[in-house]
Amino acid sequence: MIEETILQFVRGDIDFGAFFEEYRKNKKIIQCLENMVACLGDKGVFVTYDAVFRANFPAEKAEYYIQRNGNDHTDVVVPNKNFPTVKSLMDHFINSNCSSFMKRSEIYNLIFSIVVAAEPDTVYYHKYSDDFEFFIRAVPDYVAGGEEACNYIEKEVVPNIPSDISEAQRIRLCREMVKQSFHVAGSKYPRWAQSAEWPIVNGKPARYLGYKRKGDLAECMFEDTITGEPITVKQYY
Repeated sequence: MIEETILQFVRGDIDFGAFFEEYRKNKKIIQCLENMVACLGDKGVFVTYDAVFRANFPAEKAEYYIQRNGNDHTDVVVPNKNFPTVKSLMDHFINSNCSSFMKRSEIYNLIFSIVVAAEPDTVYYHKYSDDFEFFIRAVPDYVAGGEEACNYIEKEVVPNIPSDISEAQRIRLCREMVKQSFHVAGSKYPRWAQSAEWPIVNGKPARYLGYKRKGDLAECMFEDTITGEPITVKQYY
């Protein structure tokens, strides 16, 4: 029988916070998921899912890896040993430097993929993918990258966007609020060499000052909006 907490999470009966707290405390949850994958594998049933966020484990070291399925363009969890451990991928998502929107969506998709493989009539709960899709569409690339900046937007910006306006209006308002919160005037924002790493200092976004490049080294200069202390973020092309 599938652990009731897992079913409640997949159905949307409990939210991510409640599930994740229980996941941390109760080892039976991860063991149940791993046992399900092992049993499915023994029956020749593949666990498949479309992951936006890819795990980049070296194949020779990974307990499992994700392989593209040419038939339906989903991804197949392929054992590198006897069977995959779900915990490795869960830990990878949890510890990655990305937005909480992405983490919640990926973790839900992984768990749903296991449950629906065992129980094909399981209905997908769209909240986490919808939240992530909104984040992708509404948050400008120049701030969408670092975990701290993304989490600031989630906590300080998104809750202040009315839910009773159209999606297009919500996206436009979110972009305007992000520009205000991150002190963006016109098109003066960093052109990152890699993903965005906008610094959050004392709980607030730093103010962007300028950019310089020397060879492969790019330096984006900021300042603490309270103390004026300079902050430099270095990236390489």
